[in-house]
Amino acid sequence: MLVEKLYEGEARPRTPFSAGVIRMSMSEACTRRIAMEYLGYEVSVDPASDVYAARMQDGLLHEQDIVRRLLMKGVKIWNFGERQTWVTLKLHNLFWRGHPDLFCELEGKIYGLECKAFRGEVFERYVSSAEEVLPGRFVIRDLSVLMSGPFPLMGQVQLYLNTDKSQKLGIEGWLVLIKNKNTAELAECLVPRIPDYLEKVASRWRGFWALVSVGRLPPRGFSKSSANCRLCPFFEPCWGVLSRVSPGVKELDEPALMEKVRLWREAAQLESMASVRKELARIAFGEAAIAHDSRTLKLGGLEVRVNNRSRTGLDSGYTSELLTELLARGVISSEQYDSCWSETEYTEVRVVDREPEKCKITISWEE
Repeated sequence: MLVEKLYEGEARPRTPFSAGVIRMSMSEACTRRIAMEYLGYEVSVDPASDVYAARMQDGLLHEQDIVRRLLMKGVKIWNFGERQTWVTLKLHNLFWRGHPDLFCELEGKIYGLECKAFRGEVFERYVSSAEEVLPGRFVIRDLSVLMSGPFPLMGQVQLYLNTDKSQKLGIEGWLVLIKNKNTAELAECLVPRIPDYLEKVASRWRGFWALVSVGRLPPRGFSKSSANCRLCPFFEPCWGVLSRVSPGVKELDEPALMEKVRLWREAAQLESMASVRKELARIAFGEAAIAHDSRTLKLGGLEVRVNNRSRTGLDSGYTSELLTELLARGVISSEQYDSCWSETEYTEVRVVDREPEKCKITISWEE
């Protein structure tokens, strides 16, 4: 039979993770998934199976199609075929490695070029607010579309833009070329360096290798029902036995669990009392600072500092996110954005215990 002559994973497999090295293409992926891959967790779907091989081969075919179309139009491109190169970047003690698709020269300037191919409905999301300069040819000017969705592209591009290779070639912008798999339509987006976004990407990975080196997993990056989790080869081991536990409700009266109920209630009550008492102490310290005309008080081993502060903010995090999105889309101006924020005056009371050993408490219990 023909199928017996074919073996699984005909497309080239991805290189395994190396200690201390993060792939640029996975910079905005779930850090928990990357940790499970590195630690060798059992997978639900083998990444070397025909399913993943077909996906990888499909991506390579679309990239080759884009290369062919660029060459036919006389665009000067390189870094494809046998001459592809790796780029690296060290950022905040993190080491990144990436594999840019292409480099190109347009009007005397060199750009990096990342090729992506998506099915029709995903492509439509990317070009929903784009300018159609020719039939089936779009220019994306809203950079926020590369920062959202199940698989954001912006992090990978920002890392590419900050490598030594980009500095050496004088690259100031990276072109993202997106193909519609269903219709062969194309959309382009020119991405500049965005330092704040680069910091955001790096912050997700701080502490990653410290956790992984002791066998601990980072928090999950997505909800169980998201496309990221549903397509993840580590879905079963990640969600564990809880993924198979019934969502039903059961009422229990087991003695051992009832004792833990008592402990929980006692701890909750003590926690509430502690918060109230600390707040009462802060108020008293603030009043004492006013009475003694001093911003710093020392009493009983405590050092109390009282200062007038002001904060600028909005009524909710949702409002902040909404205004940020409206500003990014150009719906409101920077002046309108700034006018929505309000300033609040408050008194800050900071307490540092310089002699904590004097009030050390030891708690013990029997199992």
